[in-house]
Amino acid sequence: MRILTIFLLALVAAGCQLLPERPADAVYQRGALVLRDEGFMFRACARQQWQPVVAVPERVAEEHRRQRDGQPELPLYIEGWAAPATTGWALLEPRLIGGGLQACEQHLEGMLLLGAGEEPYWSLRLESQRMVLNDPAQLRRLIFREPELTRRGHLWQWRGQIEQHNETLDLLFEVEARPCRDRAGHWYALTARADLEGAPFTGCARYGDLQLLDLSARYDSGERYLRGVTLLLRGDGRARLVVDARNGQPLAARAGTWRLLGVDRLLLELAPTEPGDDSETLLWRRLRDGRLRLVSAHPEFGRLALDPAATPLQWERRALP
Repeated sequence: MRILTIFLLALVAAGCQLLPERPADAVYQRGALVLRDEGFMFRACARQQWQPVVAVPERVAEEHRRQRDGQPELPLYIEGWAAPATTGWALLEPRLIGGGLQACEQHLEGMLLLGAGEEPYWSLRLESQRMVLNDPAQLRRLIFREPELTRRGHLWQWRGQIEQHNETLDLLFEVEARPCRDRAGHWYALTARADLEGAPFTGCARYGDLQLLDLSARYDSGERYLRGVTLLLRGDGRARLVVDARNGQPLAARAGTWRLLGVDRLLLELAPTEPGDDSETLLWRRLRDGRLRLVSAHPEFGRLALDPAATPLQWERRALP
């Protein structure tokens, strides 16, 4: 009995170490999956190259059989955690499986989470400072500012309150790490529920701000230019441009910020290099192959084009279900 007690205490102390851990190099990825003679192939959104998949969770294989029965080469949209492998990708934890290549055009900008359901139709945008509930059946759109977050294990809850027409409305939005399927048959890893003054809404949930994942954390000019240029992007909007003159001089680095303009423009604003100097703005176009090219010729770089690194840009400090 004493030995059993010691063993149980050791298990408690080990905690999550007994569960499979996500590799340190895991990234959130999204794109399309197809099955060919050589096996599964994956193409990230905003990329044109198909890469081999070296590991596929049973859930992904099962959903591919169910949703693409008889049409294995029809692209199936998938997003979730993956790890880079020598020859491609290892899929780890799916978060959404369903749809085709057109799903890459959904960006859900400005959202942390999107909850939605069909009976009745509803949607809720969870943003950093507010919740926005759309209730078409009642022809209303309600905005709850500064929601309070409570977490209980795999259950996440946000509460908000507003005053409207001399009455107080309370909203509870819950997201649970439990599989969900929508009317179209798409699979989600998260279930969503909302309660507005006793009126229930049920559905599924997914992550937002997906447009960030279509970018790379690093862009590089390679060896084809007289100067080497590297652009580093962060998910919080910070950037760094590093220039190597390739003449033995130290690297020149400039800090700045970046933001997207539409679907294929990236605006880079660089801080002054010396006090009293002006800041500099560079406008880039994102090409179909994932490269960034300057829209206008630059006096120092010309029509510079930068190649993306393999690792997609990730969100900054985002703790979500």
